[in-house]
Amino acid sequence: MRSTNYNLTPITAAIAGEGNFVQACFDDETTICPGFAESWEVNDNFTEWTFKIRDGLTWHDGAPMNNEDFRWWLELFISGYKVGDQERLPGVARGQFGDIASVEAIDGNRVRITLNSPDAFYLESLGMHRIPIFHAKHVFEPAFQGGNLEAAPLELGNIGAGPFKFVSYERGVDVVLERFDDFYGTDDAGNALPFLDGLEYFIMSDPAAFHAAFRTGQLDVGARGARYYVTPEEVPLYQQSLGEDVYFMEIAGGGGAGMGFNVIEGPFADKRLRQAISLYVDRQTAVATLLQGNGRVRAGFSDVRSSNPDFMEWPGFNPDTKAADQARARELVAEAGAQGLEFSIILPDTQVQQMEWWVGAMDGLGLDPKLQVMDVTAFDSTKAGTDWEVSWGGGTLDLGTPSSINFQYGRKSESPYASIVHEDTRIDEFAAEIGTVTNSEDRLRILREIEQYIYRDEVLMVHSVVGLNLVPARGYVQNAKTAFVLNPPTYASYQYAWLDK
Repeated sequence: MRSTNYNLTPITAAIAGEGNFVQACFDDETTICPGFAESWEVNDNFTEWTFKIRDGLTWHDGAPMNNEDFRWWLELFISGYKVGDQERLPGVARGQFGDIASVEAIDGNRVRITLNSPDAFYLESLGMHRIPIFHAKHVFEPAFQGGNLEAAPLELGNIGAGPFKFVSYERGVDVVLERFDDFYGTDDAGNALPFLDGLEYFIMSDPAAFHAAFRTGQLDVGARGARYYVTPEEVPLYQQSLGEDVYFMEIAGGGGAGMGFNVIEGPFADKRLRQAISLYVDRQTAVATLLQGNGRVRAGFSDVRSSNPDFMEWPGFNPDTKAADQARARELVAEAGAQGLEFSIILPDTQVQQMEWWVGAMDGLGLDPKLQVMDVTAFDSTKAGTDWEVSWGGGTLDLGTPSSINFQYGRKSESPYASIVHEDTRIDEFAAEIGTVTNSEDRLRILREIEQYIYRDEVLMVHSVVGLNLVPARGYVQNAKTAFVLNPPTYASYQYAWLDK
């Protein structure tokens, strides 16, 4: 099957597999199914989770895969690795694993994860694609011991255990994968997965080239990533070219973008300036300009049905009070002595259009925002630090787990990839409280409290709108899908897909 992308990240699912111990169920993204672990047990207070790793697993190079591989990988991700005075830092998404006290490989090919605090929804945290097992101990440990502590999967052969194995990568041209015959997965009828013989991703840095390639029959399925999604106004062009031989898979979040603040250092340590931006911007205009009318204003949830029922009446959100809110915003800027303040917003080069809207939306406030555009790699590195004032990014409370909250909104010292620089322990308390509840009603209540705290009371982050990201697929591509609210790479392994041609 032929697809495309602008970097290697969305391809990871095919090589490393969906999820890790567990994965989002293919027929229901809100439910967790077994992954490399075939079963699990938990103690009465949800602090000790024990996973039984499938027997007979192998890495793509033929080496056996067992519980020690999972222990080593998890320790590497949450603690890093040291050789003498050299150190490999922990993974930037380590907060997604929760507040781990210990990880043990125990008898029976099992792994025991002990948490410092209860988390009844821990399986959901583990099931997110952002943290696949992609660092084989027998491959990476020799490299580390040899002094290469910055080794990455690509330079060591992209050895995974997912449904497809790496064949070749030519920079700026393509990535080729082939079926891994020893993959553990089967469908409900017991047929071995994957069904496809291979995947080829053509690397296209120009979105216009991608759209042209798809509409002229050179691709079978589209890319997952900003600028490569099909916009609502482009749908008729696709249909004109391909008729009924195209359909569109939907992902929440198209068109809008959020901003997180550094509230420890710099001008936005003054809450008045954060409040001023939230009050001043007219979010409703983003629905028209960024989404062509196909979307709505959001706060903390991509699925706005989960938000506080009155969030559209909050200051800054209510269109009926926008004139008064904007006047108050200008007063706050004056009170802070910040008229004419120039500040930078860091962003990846895939998000320029969205962030240009924010700059325009602040026109007349009295602040002078400047976009600092970087390639994706440089942006990720910069965002993981604290040397910035405002960052493109955002968060979503839809997943609703303690680790997802800490990962997206947590203290910078614990969650370096969060879109906020803060050390507010109230976020920790919220996350811990969610870990103690076992029913969806209490969880939603707490999540709404978090939404109000972050987006209304403290304004640690601001959001604009949510729309739809559309991924095109040819009509003969069967059983391919996207997740609506989970990370875009979810289901990107295409392990269940086939071509009816």
